[in-house]
Amino acid sequence: MKKLFFISLFVMFCFSLTMAKEIDLKEAVEIALKNNPNLESSRAIVLQSEASKLLAISSFLPNIYFETRYMKYRNNGMPVYEGFDWSINFSLNLFSGFSSLNYYREAVSLLDAARAGYNAAKLDVVMSVINAYMGVLKAKELLESARADLEDAETNYKLAKKRYEVGLSPLADLYNAEAKVEDARYNLSLREAEYEKAKIALLVTMGLNIFEDIQVKPIAFIPEVRDIKELVTKAFSRRPEVLYARSEVTAQEYRIKAVKGEYLPSVDFVSSYGESDKSFFPNRKENWNMALSLKIPIFTGFSTTFKLKKERAALLQKESDLRNVELSVSQDVFNKYQDFFSMKKSVVAAEALLKSSTEDLRMMRGRYVNGLVSIVDLTTSQARLSDARAKYITTKYELLRAYYDLIRATGRIPVLEGE
Repeated sequence: MKKLFFISLFVMFCFSLTMAKEIDLKEAVEIALKNNPNLESSRAIVLQSEASKLLAISSFLPNIYFETRYMKYRNNGMPVYEGFDWSINFSLNLFSGFSSLNYYREAVSLLDAARAGYNAAKLDVVMSVINAYMGVLKAKELLESARADLEDAETNYKLAKKRYEVGLSPLADLYNAEAKVEDARYNLSLREAEYEKAKIALLVTMGLNIFEDIQVKPIAFIPEVRDIKELVTKAFSRRPEVLYARSEVTAQEYRIKAVKGEYLPSVDFVSSYGESDKSFFPNRKENWNMALSLKIPIFTGFSTTFKLKKERAALLQKESDLRNVELSVSQDVFNKYQDFFSMKKSVVAAEALLKSSTEDLRMMRGRYVNGLVSIVDLTTSQARLSDARAKYITTKYELLRAYYDLIRATGRIPVLEGE
């Protein structure tokens, strides 16, 4: 009894090893976001922008330095001079024409732009996983459709064989039906290869080993879409491209204000405390000072004027880029909206075609058995049903693809941010 128990455990263990891991679309996306190397570059840009923001904050803080020096020299035959001094120096900018504040605001806007760029890269990864995932589902259904085509061809062959055996059909009909069976087997082998390649493509997109065995769960929801005007409005507030361009414009506006600050006075407070000793301890002297300095620019070679002119031209360019992005986004949302509803109509038509083709083959078999149609009519009906199956499967997943493309066009991350 104990031996039987251990054998059962061993069999169950081996069975668990051979079972393929089953995942859903959300799990596939989350795995890809963890493993995809393309996001690392975007993350690095965000980290650089965060560091630039911290660097801008440092201009509001004082600078404190410790300075020391040892000197020994002789001049024109005089006695050797030897000395040592040290000091702690403190400086703080009190006013710089608001340049520091505006440079900080620019850094914050550029950080927002970097984060928008990261979200754009994230969206691309998510969409690549969705497309690969649906590719697996589509290939799997096409494989099942190919198996159904083979069953239909074998059924037609059996009907032709029966009629041939009783002398009601010529040998040519039997050969014709047999050729359709072989053709269906050939298509089945192609579909099997396509299914395996689709799974490999999904594994690569997820950043997994291509030798891992996975199974995907079906996508179980009926896509619905709201008003086109609402979608365009949402896209303007969420699309990474728009947010990136908008942040670039805001950052450039702050840069212009920062440059204008160079026309204004600058106020600094400086102070230092230290000691000097000409002979190391016996003649020690204490030194300290405090100063408040005011610097007013009178003429700087027109450098600020030319710099301001350059930054204003850059702002004009960024504003034009923003407008172009907004126009492109609105057109993209509208096109994806039309594609979605076009595919909805195509799915309805493909479903109707599948039903009529299924009924046509059923009726055609009855007529063939009764000698009312030829084997060519029967195999032609079978071919129409095969095409109808493939068309329905293809349009169904094209509808899902169009839906996810529309969601992506509005700037929302599909799967992760709900449907």
